[in-house]
Amino acid sequence: MDINGFVFESFGVRVGLRANRPSILDRMRDRLPPFSQLVTSEDVSNIFTILAIDDACLCDLYSGESILAGAISLDHALDELESWLHSTIAEESPALFVHAGVVAWQDRAIVIPGRSMSGKSTLVAALLKAGATYYSDEYAVFDEAGLVHPYPKPLSLRDTAPLSGRSKATQECVRNRPLPVALLIATRFKADASWRPKNLTPGQAALRLFENTVDARQRGESAIRTFARMLTSCLAIGGPRPSADRIAQSILDLSTRNCVSSEGTSETEPEVTAT
Repeated sequence: MDINGFVFESFGVRVGLRANRPSILDRMRDRLPPFSQLVTSEDVSNIFTILAIDDACLCDLYSGESILAGAISLDHALDELESWLHSTIAEESPALFVHAGVVAWQDRAIVIPGRSMSGKSTLVAALLKAGATYYSDEYAVFDEAGLVHPYPKPLSLRDTAPLSGRSKATQECVRNRPLPVALLIATRFKADASWRPKNLTPGQAALRLFENTVDARQRGESAIRTFARMLTSCLAIGGPRPSADRIAQSILDLSTRNCVSSEGTSETEPEVTAT
């Protein structure tokens, strides 16, 4: 059986991909994480392989020598592969990955920590509609200085298709632009809620981030240092929210009013538009 492959690097992590059909390998390239670059290296953190096992294109998906999924459709195998690639980058990268939505507004970032089903994707989409710039729907990627880097995985909402064209367009405009965080929002949708967020203490804000940090136990000390640097120049708020479209503009207005430099912090209660 002829098996070919390539190696890519993303956020400091090198991963090998292999397949026994060139057409499958071509489709694997379409599932690479953001900012991936092909490299010539055999030093990889993992190797993923898709093997077509019959003419109906049922496939086996492997991580190293271990099978992850057997006798599944090619589309299913590619979906599984994409999920594993994102997880591998997040776990192995020297950067700190936090499950969060991120948008940019006036050269500052707004970070919304949360995992799947928390409503962060809907809020990110509403903020984009209100004029913000897309940074991520999956991870907030922090460097040691506490700046957040883009991870522009295509934004998709439940029961809808991915926003067509957004991935490539936003990837070009945000490349290599880490930003300080102006606003951290810890919130979940509640149908009957009014938008009355409360200030979070630095400890409360750090806990919200830590709860959503990838491999938090192994990265505890570095995460605490990173969050401490980030929180010196950001306002953190929390509380239930109504529908995302109703509060998107007030969030952008709040970020504008509370943008602070890295030399100071905001001591005032957030002013929000009643909804």
